[in-house]
Amino acid sequence: QEVEKVRKDVRVVNLSLLNTPWYIAQLRDQEPKVPISFTNAQLAVMGPYQDPQTGNIIWVKDLAVKDIIKTNQWRRPLYLAVTVPDQMGLEKQLSLEGLVFRVDPKETQKVVDLDKTMQNLYSVFQYGGLLDRNRAYDTTVYKDENAYRLVQNYTAAHVQAAYQLQLAKRNEEAVKVLEDAVKISPDFPGLLEYLGKMYEDTGHPDRAERIYLQGVLRFPTQPEYHYHLGILYYQSGRVEPGIAELRRAAELNQQYFDWFSALFTALWQTGRRAEAVDVLRTWARAHPEDAQGAGYLRMYEESLRVLGSRPAPGDHMAPSRG
Repeated sequence: QEVEKVRKDVRVVNLSLLNTPWYIAQLRDQEPKVPISFTNAQLAVMGPYQDPQTGNIIWVKDLAVKDIIKTNQWRRPLYLAVTVPDQMGLEKQLSLEGLVFRVDPKETQKVVDLDKTMQNLYSVFQYGGLLDRNRAYDTTVYKDENAYRLVQNYTAAHVQAAYQLQLAKRNEEAVKVLEDAVKISPDFPGLLEYLGKMYEDTGHPDRAERIYLQGVLRFPTQPEYHYHLGILYYQSGRVEPGIAELRRAAELNQQYFDWFSALFTALWQTGRRAEAVDVLRTWARAHPEDAQGAGYLRMYEESLRVLGSRPAPGDHMAPSRG
């Protein structure tokens, strides 16, 4: 802005510096001026204080932001960067437009402004050093850890747009946007998992399987890919490979009951009831605090004693958190 004279009509406000009187005065007095009503005398005595009702610390920046909004009276648009950790009570007035949240005068139901976000993602942002001219990941430019983390802000904007497109039943567009997100952050395992689920949701199980297999190879310690592969295999009639993948997910991580529930269901429905109950026992040992899980175990241990190894057509009850 200062050297190249780019968008000199826009004032970028540093919220950390907004805690200092000299910076507030600079914003107020230097072009492009920010509408601020505080006088020099008021700035000289301003400081943080504790709200007697809530006990929260009120910082000078909180007062300054409220004053800017009040004094501006919505004559000029106001935005918060997506990297701002403290949204200062404005959460219900924010709508995403790519890498910024626009501050609306009133509470908004539009969490994401899809049209503006898509315009920014595909017509405004240039992605220099991040994506090449074919919109593939640019491997010629090194990104250190900090750069890679910052790059994920672009990824997050794509994910938000993809989710909104999916809600609008614009599934093919949603898939394309999410594929582009993966190009930006190819080493983000959760993103690859989301793409696989998107393929499943949009009727492309073959693509989903390829993504999950890719995830298993690239992130061998991530159990999610084994879980999704297990479900995919089992539901398509590949019972034994499905059970093997579900078992692998439960072995890698004992954090989520859904993985154990899926493995239990697959074993119980195929008549391997003793193995199925052992799965619940493993969960109960790992989570002795889970009363609901212990209740499932007692119920199915009793069922196992009654049924033994006899088949029970139609008996497909599975433990569920729902």
